[in-house]
Amino acid sequence: MVETYTNRRLMTGTYDLKQSSWNKRIILPYSPVASITYIKYYDASNVQQTLGTSEYFYNVKEEPVEIFYINSEPSLYDYRSDAITVRFVTGYVTVPEALRQAILLLVGDMYENRLDYPRERFSTWKMLCQPYRVFYD
Repeated sequence: MVETYTNRRLMTGTYDLKQSSWNKRIILPYSPVASITYIKYYDASNVQQTLGTSEYFYNVKEEPVEIFYINSEPSLYDYRSDAITVRFVTGYVTVPEALRQAILLLVGDMYENRLDYPRERFSTWKMLCQPYRVFYD
């Protein structure tokens, strides 16, 4: 619930973002991003290529992380839904204390109230998570 509410991944993990076409920029769906492993794409001949690191730039300090192209985008094979794959590493080395406390509050609440009941619209765990939320366009 904390990961969904904040649009973050708490544990370190490697993820693939697949797209069918180039956009003006690629927005990575999770934060915090530690690194981008590669960007691969299928060229017009349906052969997989790796986009060189000199062909794009990004800033992991900004959230959400956006990838921009330095030159024009390479041409893609038209009939693939997975024409572009971005592999990236995300997650915390140490989960922030406020998010840890939010998880503990949620677990305690779920244990104490095992039956369904109307939940508060904005509760303490959400207040702890609020500064960590990442919003996407």
